[in-house]
Amino acid sequence: MVIENITIGQRGQRLAGISTKVDNASSMTLGQDSMLGQADMLGWDMQTRALENFEGLVHQGKNEVTKINSSTGEREVMNGVVVGSNFVPIQLEDAFSIGDFLIQLGATPKSAGVLKNGKLVFATLDLHKEIMVGGIDKLTSEFILVMGNDGSSSLKGIANMTRLYCTNQIPAQTRNSRNRSLSIRHTASNNIRISQAKEVIQNANNSIDEFGAVAEKLVNIPMQNDQFLELATNIYPKPTVTEDVPNTRSVSRWSNMIDELESIFLGEGSAGDTTGQVGNTAWCGYNALTERIDWYRASKSTDNSSLRSAQALGVVGQTGKNKINILSQVEQFVDDKTYVGY
Repeated sequence: MVIENITIGQRGQRLAGISTKVDNASSMTLGQDSMLGQADMLGWDMQTRALENFEGLVHQGKNEVTKINSSTGEREVMNGVVVGSNFVPIQLEDAFSIGDFLIQLGATPKSAGVLKNGKLVFATLDLHKEIMVGGIDKLTSEFILVMGNDGSSSLKGIANMTRLYCTNQIPAQTRNSRNRSLSIRHTASNNIRISQAKEVIQNANNSIDEFGAVAEKLVNIPMQNDQFLELATNIYPKPTVTEDVPNTRSVSRWSNMIDELESIFLGEGSAGDTTGQVGNTAWCGYNALTERIDWYRASKSTDNSSLRSAQALGVVGQTGKNKINILSQVEQFVDDKTYVGY
C-alpha cells in the first residue's frame, strides 16, 4: 500500500500545529508584522520575582518568570517556568535579533512557536537548500532557532531536513560533524551579528552537504530484510532474560517494536509504503528507524501529540540526538559488513 497524500498532510499538520505559520514577514523581531509579532511573541517584557507557595512562603534561591499577556495587557506568571535567583531573562526581541540578519541574507520566514507555557520558544526559516538522494528522494531544509526562557538553553540553531516522501524530520548531522546545534552568542553589535549570521548560514549549508554525502552513500548500499533486522537488533538489543528476571513484558514490547520496524522497512507499515524508490537500501533502513521515532510512537492525548511533534523537530528532548546516533550506527554497520551485495 503506497502511503496516501492524506497521511503526509496529517503529519505536516501535526508539525505545523505547534507553531504559527508566518505570512510575508520581512524581519524576525521588528514590528507586529514580523515573525515574533505574528506569533504573539513580542513585548513579553519578561521579569522574575520570588517564588512563593500557596501559603505565601518564599522558596529560597528560586524565582518564577512573568510576562505581559498581549491580549489583556496584564502581567502573568509563566506556569512551570522556575529559575534560579540570579537568572536574568533575555527578551525575545534581543535573543532572536540574529534572525533579522539571517532573513537579510536570504532565509525565508516559516513559523514561530511557544512550547511549555513559554519555557521554550523557537522560530523556523527556510534555507532554500534541497538534496536529492540518489537523484530520486527529495529532502528540503530549514533552520530552527530555539531558546529556553528558564536558563536551560541559550539560543541555538539547528539545521533540519524533511524527507518529503514520509515527512521524517532528520537532523543534518553526521558522526563526523562537530556539533548538532550551533550556540549563538548574544551581542549588541550589528557588525558582529551580521558576521554571526553569515557564519551560521555557512555552517548550516556545510552540515547539509555533509549529511547529503552520507545519505548518497547509504542509498547506494543494498540492504535486504535479514540485514535490516540485524541492524535493528544491534541498535535495539533484546532485553536480557534470566530465570530470576523473565522480563516477559519487556521482551514482548521489544518484539513488537522490531516487527513494526520490519514492516516499515518492507513498505508494509500501518501508514502505508514510505520507501518510495529507495527500498532495500541502507538509506531505506535509516528512514525506517527514523519514521518509527517520529510517527509510530503512540500519543494518548493532544498534549502528548504536540510533544511528539516538537520532539520530531528536535526542539525538545533527546530525539534529535538519538537520530544522529542511529545514523552513526547505520554508517558503522554498513562499513563493518562484507555481505555479498554490499
